[in-house]
Amino acid sequence: MVQTSAAFGCFSTNLASVIRGVLAIKWYEFQIRRGTTSLNQDSVVMFDFDNIVRFFRLPIRSNIVVSTKVSRDKMVENYR
Repeated sequence: MVQTSAAFGCFSTNLASVIRGVLAIKWYEFQIRRGTTSLNQDSVVMFDFDNIVRFFRLPIRSNIVVSTKVSRDKMVENYR
């Protein structure tokens, strides 16, 4: 983002960062929705079990657990 600061100024650099963040969040949402639908369809075909809410919560919870573990490990590593 430093390169855009010289060309567009500080405000435009922040705007570009916000736009990139919003796009990243939307892309993550799209990927979670596709994965959830895929897991649900596999479950319907194999086990005749249809519960998309459960499959939507599974990747989000696992992502929270993994990211908190990584953050905790990084904090411990920085204090050593």
